[in-house]
Amino acid sequence: MNKKTILWLLLDLVFLVVFNVIFFAAGGSDHPTAVWLNYGFIHFAYVMLLVTPFLIRNSSSAALFGYTLSGISSTYFFATLIAGVGFMLLASDNFKLSLIVQVVLTGAYAAVLLSNMIANEQTADSVAVHEAELVYVKTGAAKLQAAMNQITDDADLQHKFEQAYDLVHSSPSKTVPAVRSYEETALQHIDLAAEAVEVGDYTAADKEVTAVLKAAEARNVQLQASY
Repeated sequence: MNKKTILWLLLDLVFLVVFNVIFFAAGGSDHPTAVWLNYGFIHFAYVMLLVTPFLIRNSSSAALFGYTLSGISSTYFFATLIAGVGFMLLASDNFKLSLIVQVVLTGAYAAVLLSNMIANEQTADSVAVHEAELVYVKTGAAKLQAAMNQITDDADLQHKFEQAYDLVHSSPSKTVPAVRSYEETALQHIDLAAEAVEVGDYTAADKEVTAVLKAAEARNVQLQASY
């Protein structure tokens, strides 16, 4: 456990320590059921606030997801804290009102949190698919252009790389499972073509870029047939 983790852990414990010191110092340990009920809900709400970061889906949109879920958990915690402290000060023997209020707050929190988590999962899946779709077009075209710019003494080979670049760059970014094998093949040959250019092996580069053109054309034909 590193120093940063220890410091965050200590920060997380501040509220629990302060709250419990005040709770027991001010009122001791002899309390009616309603007080203990609210005590428990307040602690549960705080634990959920601490756990929320672990509920965030890893994605390029993780920061937005985290902001939303943290806001929901923070709202629930403060609402529970205010309601709980209010009921504690009343120190009523009737725990039913406290139970109803806290259950309603918790139920509303669970519904909103889970709904947002479901929405985040769907958004993350959509973003992941979109990013995967862009890999073929953007990454492939960028590598072809970089390799093409390195060719200065073979106009025919440079022209063939330019053809491959234009074909990949102008290809639809939308993809379907049926064309994934063509995309993977094209990207593999793009890497091999770039490596061949890097070492000056233009014969191998010509062979690989020809394979790129073949795979890219097959991919676009199959993609059109899939629509």
